[in-house]
Amino acid sequence: MNNLSNIALGTWLFGGLRWGHVDPDTSYRTMCEAIERGIKYFDTSDAYGKGYSEELIGRLPKSLKQKIKVMTKSGVVWDADGTRHVNINKDYVLGALTNSLNRLDIDQIEVYYLHEDDESKTVDEISNTLEKVLETGNVRYLGLSNFSEKRVAEISSRVPIYSVQNECNPLEIRETVNTIKAIKRKGMQFHGYGLLSKGLLSGKLFGKEEFQTGDNRAENKEFLGDRFVQNIVKVDKLKESVRHTGIPLAPLVIYWAIKYCEVDLAIIGCRNVSQLNEVLDYVNNIHNLDVFEILTDSFYNW
Repeated sequence: MNNLSNIALGTWLFGGLRWGHVDPDTSYRTMCEAIERGIKYFDTSDAYGKGYSEELIGRLPKSLKQKIKVMTKSGVVWDADGTRHVNINKDYVLGALTNSLNRLDIDQIEVYYLHEDDESKTVDEISNTLEKVLETGNVRYLGLSNFSEKRVAEISSRVPIYSVQNECNPLEIRETVNTIKAIKRKGMQFHGYGLLSKGLLSGKLFGKEEFQTGDNRAENKEFLGDRFVQNIVKVDKLKESVRHTGIPLAPLVIYWAIKYCEVDLAIIGCRNVSQLNEVLDYVNNIHNLDVFEILTDSFYNW
């Protein structure tokens, strides 16, 4: 099996917002390399860098964009003071769709997601909005991101939902696996992000890093103080337990998520070409399946 068919390039960090300094030229080269290496799916959102990630994809030459399928989202809105709110009103979503198409410079979006739920909206209201999105002809499939299982079930009974995109954090494996099973039982795909726990499971951190102001990890409890140090100790033990494979931890975790958790599409965020290639160089060459048991036991006992 070609595992690249189960991998999408995530572009959240390319927008820079909430990820510290990001070099746009490096991001652009990473996207080009991903396409040349055979990645078929790009995941983005109009909230990533307030549309900047979409703009970067839009700058790709047409010859490259023809080789990929783009998934994007709307509904998360950044305010001038740095706070955010959710807007999934019909008129807003339809306007956001047009803006995304223009930034991406494409005619059709593969999967168009509502980025987050607004539980003040009824199922009827959300379903009607999604029906109007389909009627534009500019979207192939509909998706829901960061919606509860209950709301997904209610909405998908009204309109055709192709995929659900939620966090797939191995450190919360029980909840993650239960969610994936529930989604797939209803005939929808599960697209997972956060497979490396925002870099914690990359095996590249030491527990002494101080994240830049604006980097979302600077306020995340898993990356602060003693908790951060303890997490790195656990990661180091995990790295040692899989050392015999000769494969870095990051591609092992991604492969595990695809195979063990049955993630249909693993969304990976790579800051540069080197990080991208570390995953792609190994993910098609993992045959030592004893790592499944090692990783599973580690994550269940984290």
